[in-house]
Amino acid sequence: MAERDGRVAGYLLGRDGRQSTQVGPIVAHDQSLAKALLAHALPRIDGPVLLDVLDCHTGFPPLLTAAGFAVERSYTRMTLDADAAFGDANLMVAIAGPELG
Repeated sequence: MAERDGRVAGYLLGRDGRQSTQVGPIVAHDQSLAKALLAHALPRIDGPVLLDVLDCHTGFPPLLTAAGFAVERSYTRMTLDADAAFGDANLMVAIAGPELG
C-alpha cells in the first residue's frame, strides 16, 4: 500500500496459483506509483508471475517486457445487464485475474 497526504494512493495484491503467482489487482492514482508498487513486489516473489494489465495503461508493456514478461493472452471483460464497466480503468492497472476481476 502507498499513501500520499495521509490517504491511500495505491495498492497491490497477489495470490499463489497452481503454477504461478497472480499479481493483481494493482490500483494506483498514477502509473508511476503503480510501477513503483510492482517494482517493490516482483523481487519478493519466487517463481513465475502472471499479470492481467488493462490495455489502456500503455506505460506498462515496456516495463514488463524489460523485466522479462511476454504477452500471452488478451482479455475482454464482458458484462450482462450492466451499463458501465467494473471499477475505474484510470485507477485499475491490473485486475486480480479473469475469474475475480
